[in-house]
Amino acid sequence: MVEGHTVCLLPFQSVTVSTPLFPQWQKAYCMTLDLNIYYGGFHPLRILVMSDSHGSKKNMFDAIDVESPDVILFLGDNIRDCYDVEALHPEIMLRSVKGNCDQGFPGIEMDDFILEGKRFFMTHGHLFGVKLGKTRILDAAAVRGVDILLFGHTHIPYHAEKESFIAINPGSMNQKSYAILEIKNGVIKCELKTLM
Repeated sequence: MVEGHTVCLLPFQSVTVSTPLFPQWQKAYCMTLDLNIYYGGFHPLRILVMSDSHGSKKNMFDAIDVESPDVILFLGDNIRDCYDVEALHPEIMLRSVKGNCDQGFPGIEMDDFILEGKRFFMTHGHLFGVKLGKTRILDAAAVRGVDILLFGHTHIPYHAEKESFIAINPGSMNQKSYAILEIKNGVIKCELKTLM
């Protein structure tokens, strides 16, 4: 790691990073982050995308152990499962959104953010009626000008390369399916996977 780099957090706020591990207190507030400062550009940013765990925390922990991610993105339905993930893996940055089964729990239902210079939009999908079709959510992603759209809700894995963005549904962690994204030098790679 090259020490002394500045990471942009909320608008008009920044902090100088001088430790090899990303401090826990920063991860909750991170809006824009270039993790290549930790790896000198040699290591791709590895993102584990999970959704619809419905209490299957063991599957979540197994995926983390298999994939060794730098970042975890959770797309809702049993957002409370993320509390245990954060407790056992405080070194991994985790972002989450609420799903239709998460009412009464704190959190947001849609999230726009930037990682490695790529604009993400993640939501559970129920607000866009994804079980009836993908048109509304794909249109929303196009209007937002995102690079990567992430959604769940259907429990059906999906990966499509659209004209200006990539759309991904990792499926359901309850059914042992998830997605891995890697970003390096502006190139995005995606793989849909299933735990054995």
